[in-house]
Amino acid sequence: MITQVLIKRFSRVHLFAPCAAFILFNFLTAYYLTTAGIYNGDFQGISLEHSNFEVWVYACIASIPYLVLYYIILRTTPIKVKPIKLPKFFIIFSLIILILSLVLTLTYGVGIIGTEIYQAPAPLKPFIVIINRIDPVVLAGILILSPYVNIRTAVLTASLLLFITLYRSSLQYVPFVLLLFYYRFMSFEKRTEKLKKNNNLSIFIIFFIISALIINIAPDLYQFRDSIRGTDTLDLEFDEFIFGKLIGRLSNLSALMMFDARYDLFYQRINELHSFSYLLDSLKYFWGSFVKSIVISHYDY
Repeated sequence: MITQVLIKRFSRVHLFAPCAAFILFNFLTAYYLTTAGIYNGDFQGISLEHSNFEVWVYACIASIPYLVLYYIILRTTPIKVKPIKLPKFFIIFSLIILILSLVLTLTYGVGIIGTEIYQAPAPLKPFIVIINRIDPVVLAGILILSPYVNIRTAVLTASLLLFITLYRSSLQYVPFVLLLFYYRFMSFEKRTEKLKKNNNLSIFIIFFIISALIINIAPDLYQFRDSIRGTDTLDLEFDEFIFGKLIGRLSNLSALMMFDARYDLFYQRINELHSFSYLLDSLKYFWGSFVKSIVISHYDY
């Protein structure tokens, strides 16, 4: 029975959907910038220093990588995708890693964004370092997309990943989980063409409703995230929040334009970086808090 649903013919529309979404976010950001006169996303509230013409030109430039990505996907993705059956051991192992990652975050603050590096008892540090090297996002993606993993396990996996990302003061994997489930449900062959069309329509409607609900509670999610980080949440109107905060975070336009506007400041601060600061800053996640390195973080830079 399951062999009849293993092979799915992905359409170009389905493959282009995520790329098109991010291109749309760039142009919605351009509309917001030109009408509000300020940047959005991480630079919310800073006065716009570019002309309206430059904003739309940069929106086109910022969208080019997504078109290139789509071209690469079309050239490299096989027309037919045949999933590999996952061993039960791998599924159990993945769930254990997700649970441990969540417990370590709740107990010792491991992986929380915008905070100092975690502090834990010395005997646990090697164990935490090993757990941190196993990416929960990759594991969750494999389990959710696999047709051999039942829907209850997939939902449990998604719930664990969402709790991990929320308690690590991040929201970036909320749309990621939604996209994974979209492709999971679209990846099964339907018995008849009529049933296939009906199921596709139902999936579109369900995901539209879920997306609308997430957008509606997005301000509360951001408030929860900021409370974990210990930062104040900006008091924004709902429409300003959607265009300024939510779409601004999903778009790369403001970041690109800010880099262009402040390039001289970025260039002048290069000398403040230690010769091995990138290497040291990345290795600190391996050695945990064993070694203290006094270097400017390239992320803060």
